Amino acid sequence: MPKTIRQLLTEASSNPRYVRLHNASYSARELLGEIMSMASRIVRRISEAQMASNDQRWWPIREIASKWDSIRAYPEMLQDADAELLKILVLDAYADLERLEGR
Repeated sequence: MPKTIRQLLTEASSNPRYVRLHNASYSARELLGEIMSMASRIVRRISEAQMASNDQRWWPIREIASKWDSIRAYPEMLQDADAELLKILVLDAYADLERLEGR
């Protein structure tokens, strides 16, 4: 059974994530599904207080949330996207989640 995108990107490996994902053959539908899943996870991690705050320290977090909330709200924007672009967005989602978790 092939690995899920999440397994591929979270398991330890000597190759960087972008190499592993670039060499993998996932369909655009699978990639879009992972993007939507990650977008939901990212938006859930950010509290309403953080989103409503005027404190400039929260602005980078609010920008991350805004990006993924927009993607989550309008998935049709990505339906005709090239698989390579979707792979870039998957990698971006994983990087943003790690930033939010302080890794």
